[in-house]
Amino acid sequence: MTLPNFLIVGAAKAGTTSLYKYLSQHPQVYMSPRKEPRYFAPEYYTTFYHQAIGNLYREKGMSRQEYETLFDGVTNEIAIGEASTEYLFFEKSAERIKQAIPDAKILMILRNPIDRAFSAYCFHLRDGRETLSFEEALAQEPTREKQHWQVGWFYKKGGFYYEQVNRYYKLFEHHRIKIILWRNLNQNPRKVCAEVFEFLGVDPSFAPNFSRENASKKPRSKVLNRYVFKNRQFKEKIQAMLPEPVYSAIANPLKRVFYTKKDSIIPEVKEQLKRCYRDDIRKLEDLIKQDLSHWTEN
Repeated sequence: MTLPNFLIVGAAKAGTTSLYKYLSQHPQVYMSPRKEPRYFAPEYYTTFYHQAIGNLYREKGMSRQEYETLFDGVTNEIAIGEASTEYLFFEKSAERIKQAIPDAKILMILRNPIDRAFSAYCFHLRDGRETLSFEEALAQEPTREKQHWQVGWFYKKGGFYYEQVNRYYKLFEHHRIKIILWRNLNQNPRKVCAEVFEFLGVDPSFAPNFSRENASKKPRSKVLNRYVFKNRQFKEKIQAMLPEPVYSAIANPLKRVFYTKKDSIIPEVKEQLKRCYRDDIRKLEDLIKQDLSHWTEN
């Protein structure tokens, strides 16, 4: 039986897909072949499951046996990990991880909560899973929470990091927790990766491919996006008819034309969110001992 000895626990829309990809390339690191197994966050499939927009790819959480099979491919790797962003959000996840893997190392990427909220919104908009404007979605968030929508639609709530991070600080020795700021990962991924590799006890000189992953853009047509580009059944039928190189040669140029840069946040909404997050950011700064002034100044 093999379990991970480190976990990327969040935050969602803060660069976890990129970090997962970078770590997966390291010869001394084994990453679960599936990102977001969510084994330690069963609430994702129970309490917060029944309301969402669009297709859901899985209807129930993993069993212990299924989770363990994710690591059957481990050979002589030093660092064994997985990445599930819900582990930061759900209250019980840290405790479950501590009970199952008491000496686990914890990686977190934290992003300006305003930018994270808007990125999460644009991600759903791109995938045809959001129909409201950003301002309307923020206003509907309390209602969506009462209706037990999935946590990906909790754009504002997901950015209150203090309590989320503090749960891990209470349970794990602080030297087993590494906090990464999204800005640093985005601006200097080579330096951040070297620090992460050293934290995990693997060769810090390894340089992965740093091409960007999972960027959110805005569709030019919500209808076409939802029923053509993000229709899984439609895509599978087309892919079955065409060889992969032909499909990619057609699809990739269409995507470049169809998707455009995402809009910016309305200044008034941004100021409201700054006021909303200010106290939480101050408490988080004291907790993690890092300067977060760039979150409130810009």
